[in-house]
Amino acid sequence: MEFFDLGRTQNIVKEATGLEVTHFYDDLVFVDHSAFLIQFDRKDLKHFTVHFNMDCPPADRIKLFSSLHDKATKEGLTCNLGQLFTLEQVEDKEEIQILFAGSPGLEH
Repeated sequence: MEFFDLGRTQNIVKEATGLEVTHFYDDLVFVDHSAFLIQFDRKDLKHFTVHFNMDCPPADRIKLFSSLHDKATKEGLTCNLGQLFTLEQVEDKEEIQILFAGSPGLEH
């Protein structure tokens, strides 16, 4: 059985963005302020996708993704750009639902 490289991914996030990993669940990694989340690729353990919160300004998305991509490459991992998302509280529960909204929105 193989495992996601959470330790190296945490280091990539910290060094590339200054943000901390706050939580992980299954194949998802959440970071401070939910500016973005990382989703591991179950078929390629050296690959992950970066999804951005719709509330993260487009200019910040570009900077963050560029830094993450560069640092991941140096660490022997690959990443690609995912989708925009929002987080929504599930009514009457202590659960959060992730709603994906399509394109990554990195246009200038």
